[in-house]
Amino acid sequence: MLSSLYRRYGKTNIYLAFLAAAVLAYFFWIRSGADNDSSSRPSSRIQSLLADGDEFTLDGRSLRILSGAIHYFRVVPAYWSDRLAKLKAMGLNTVETYVAWNIHEETPGRFDFTTGMRDIGGFVRAAHSLDLHVIVRPGPYICAEWDNGGLPAWLLRDPTMKLRTMHPDYIAAVDRFFEALLKILVPLQRVNGGPIIAFQAENEYGSYGDDVVYVEYVAAALRRNGVTELVFTSDGHDVKPFGSLLQTVNFQRNVSRNIGALRRLQPNRPLMVTEYWAGWFDHWTEPNHHVLEIDKATQIVTQILNEGASINFYMFHGGTNFGFYNGANDGRKHELPYAPTVTSYDYDAPLSEAGDPTEKYRRLREIIRRYVASPLPPVPPAVKKLAYASVTLSSYVELSHVAQYTPVTVSHRPLPMERLSVRDGVGQAFGFALYVAQISSSVKTVGVRGVRDRAVVMIDGRPIKTIELNEKDAVLELSLEKSRESVQLAILVENCGRVNFGQPPWFDAKGITGSVSIDGEEKNLLWNTFPLDFSAEYVKTVLEHREVWRATPVRDGSGPILLRGELELAVKPSDTFVSMEGWTKGVVIVNGFNLGRYWNVGPQKTLYLPGPLLKRGTNTFVILELHDFPTPPLIKLVTEPALGKVLERKH
Repeated sequence: MLSSLYRRYGKTNIYLAFLAAAVLAYFFWIRSGADNDSSSRPSSRIQSLLADGDEFTLDGRSLRILSGAIHYFRVVPAYWSDRLAKLKAMGLNTVETYVAWNIHEETPGRFDFTTGMRDIGGFVRAAHSLDLHVIVRPGPYICAEWDNGGLPAWLLRDPTMKLRTMHPDYIAAVDRFFEALLKILVPLQRVNGGPIIAFQAENEYGSYGDDVVYVEYVAAALRRNGVTELVFTSDGHDVKPFGSLLQTVNFQRNVSRNIGALRRLQPNRPLMVTEYWAGWFDHWTEPNHHVLEIDKATQIVTQILNEGASINFYMFHGGTNFGFYNGANDGRKHELPYAPTVTSYDYDAPLSEAGDPTEKYRRLREIIRRYVASPLPPVPPAVKKLAYASVTLSSYVELSHVAQYTPVTVSHRPLPMERLSVRDGVGQAFGFALYVAQISSSVKTVGVRGVRDRAVVMIDGRPIKTIELNEKDAVLELSLEKSRESVQLAILVENCGRVNFGQPPWFDAKGITGSVSIDGEEKNLLWNTFPLDFSAEYVKTVLEHREVWRATPVRDGSGPILLRGELELAVKPSDTFVSMEGWTKGVVIVNGFNLGRYWNVGPQKTLYLPGPLLKRGTNTFVILELHDFPTPPLIKLVTEPALGKVLERKH
């Protein structure tokens, strides 16, 4: 056959024809292999989430988003997969998370997206491994009952700063943050083979202002840094249009009013409840633990789903405000002028603070089961809890001894925390500031103005006055012994959490933000200010100086003071709760990890201690107690959290 072809067309032409056929075959083989190879780049058939028409579509198929909020920064990484598996078992197909800017850029230009609870990429990949979609809400402002709404404290170093506006320095910081963050998240978009299907631009801006230019700038910054998935905004019932962005709504009750407002605003787009508030949060000193009754919750969820809307449970699992990251409210919409949020962020959510399915979880699961086609996976069991032996705090050290391990700022008047000369010149973000000066023993009054948020005033190390929340200004009458020419005045100020939701102008600096007067006059004293942030690095430094620790019992059982004790474990650690019965107010630190604040005024009475923070062998507990503590000083480890009646404040 070949010989006849040679005679008819010529040998050279036949070779060229075979060569062309081979090239075409190879090309189609490569294309076919790429389409079938799951390890190659995503197929062009993968489409972004679309919000055109009455319902969301994904890859050309309709999608009802059934989502739950879990904040990676409120859950220890060892439990991310457990919480996500329980989310999926309730029938949800998506997880939503905010991004807390202030944990990722503690110092301007230095980013951490990989360490511990900062590993947002690891959290997103954990969701992907369970075939969950992901919605990311990067802010830059997030509210979230989180310190300063997630905005870094160093933004407040400049007293002219205007947050959440087109202020040039603020915008420059946002641009830098988005550029770093989105290098992590853009490759995890669904169009790139990842699970992220949507991003939110800013957060509840309609409750703050009406600067459309600013909101559109934030959305454009996301796009400029590679975001190709759906971008949306969310607001309460006062939902407002921000350009062409998809609008969504946040609420707890009044389904008809809120869904109706959203439908009128954008009649030809899908309905999305980005925050269905499945519970609520608590403030210190508030008399009632906030819950949303199960019957009411199930009724409202049924109404939302019957409206054809998508839903995100805020929160599905609240977790914990570890360390000093709790936020506060400014009082204009709450009972108290300034109200800091408690350490627990249980939120009365379907999944408890410790990750246990609740009765609310079981009832909501039965409702959601009716709206999904496939059977729900089994619910993973609750994590084991143990009550360990009590921990005796067998040694102590006074604050005056540990202050020497911090960099001191010297000034002629007290400076706010954010303006102290620490952390590479960007100020102190969290914790306590100890202001120390020498005053004459003839002084009769000391006036303190602008305390943010609570202070213990001491003379020669002895507490004489507590300036409580919302006092802010106080005049102390002194009766000093004249045997010495001068005495030491020390003011220990606690930053109880920056406001996370408020109206402009918004500028919640901490420490002493005003002045200190002596006998009614402001004088240029020489102030030495020590930043006690109780970071893991600082606690390690204090523990290493064994020579400063003394054996208990101490003085008269009162603070401010640091106490230390140990717990020996011979078995694999399990979850537990730290009971602070008999203690007054302070902080609990375990193996260098700051669990958060306790306060006997309530309503929170215990602190959640996840098992992964403990270890076999010796576990070190450090407690900062500001006031009174039991004798002997010990703490109990119990299996259940406790909420208690709010007490009258003694200090």
